[in-house]
Amino acid sequence: MPALRGTLRAITIGAAALAAASALVASGAGGVDAEPAAAEPAGPAVRLHEDPEAVLAATTATIRGFLAGDAEAARAGLARIAEGTAHLDPVVDAELGGDLLAHALALQTASARARESAGDGRMDDAYRQFQWVQQACFGCHTIARRDGLLR
Repeated sequence: MPALRGTLRAITIGAAALAAASALVASGAGGVDAEPAAAEPAGPAVRLHEDPEAVLAATTATIRGFLAGDAEAARAGLARIAEGTAHLDPVVDAELGGDLLAHALALQTASARARESAGDGRMDDAYRQFQWVQQACFGCHTIARRDGLLR
C-alpha cells in the first residue's frame, strides 16, 4: 500500500507539472518548442516534435491512463509520445551533440520499457519508466535551449 501511495503522489505531482506546462503553451508564454528569449541560436535548428500539441496531449493521456489504472490507455499514450518525439540518428545528427542524442535515445528506450511493463500488467514498473521518459524530455529540452538549437 505505501508503494501505491508513493506512485499516486508522483502521478499527482506530474499531472500538476503538466497542467502548468499546458497553461504556458496555451498562453503563448513558452512551451515544448518555445524559442529562448535571450539566447542567440548557435547551432543548427532542430525540431524536437512535428506536432508539439500532439505530444502534450499524448502525455496527458498517458497520465490519465496511469491514474485510472488503465494499462492499454497508458500504453497508447506512451506510443504516441514515442512516435511524436524526435528519432535522432547518432551518425546523421552528430552535430547536435552527444547530450541531446543520449536524452532522445533514453526517451525512446524508457518509453518502450514502460509499454512492455504496462502490457504485462506491471503498472508500478511502467510508471517508473514513464518517470524516466519525463526526465528525458526535460533534459533534452533543457539542452536544446542551452545550446540555442530551438528556433
